[in-house]
Amino acid sequence: MTEPMVRVATIGCVIPACNEEETIARVVDALLAQTRVPDVIHVVVSGTSDSTVKVASQFAGAHGLNSPRGEQFTEVFVHDIGGIPGRRLSALNYGYSLVEGCDYLLGVGGGAVAERHAVEHLEAEALADDGIGSVDADCGGAEGVWFTMLSTHALRRVMRHTDRATPWAADGIVSECSLWLPLEDLGFRTTTSPHARASADLPVEPAGT
Repeated sequence: MTEPMVRVATIGCVIPACNEEETIARVVDALLAQTRVPDVIHVVVSGTSDSTVKVASQFAGAHGLNSPRGEQFTEVFVHDIGGIPGRRLSALNYGYSLVEGCDYLLGVGGGAVAERHAVEHLEAEALADDGIGSVDADCGGAEGVWFTMLSTHALRRVMRHTDRATPWAADGIVSECSLWLPLEDLGFRTTTSPHARASADLPVEPAGT
């Protein structure tokens, strides 16, 4: 019998999605195949006109997974928040409200498919340096593709610093997803992992390999 994996931090994953019926299944599949699966996965759909919700809902529910690190459990939730303004950043703020009790928020966007050890690498690097506010997977410079782990402690500091009720400004631009500027203003480091990779073009590796 596989022993449950001992975890030292909690990771809540938020996937803002709009008109991503062609990519969302690969994104979630890749997360469920991770050697370190997020503790919870929230797909937050906003302003969509395609079947993103229907496709993502096929993954909804609890998942028990075997990995080289032991047995892991996660649950996938799908939220359709309608055609609100701001779309991706508003979806991130909604997702933050769902995972603010976790140690880290893992944001995934642009159809990013992560290689199997990506979350494991990001977690290890974030835990090794409590001065890190965010750590990105290497997405090869692809525009709009991102896979970022953010400290929720740092996000709360950003909210106090900017006097906002949410980490992201609703009228902000997509390139602000990493919040690198306010994080660095507060003395947090923002960095790119030398090990974790994600890309819209990566094949999804089967779990257990």
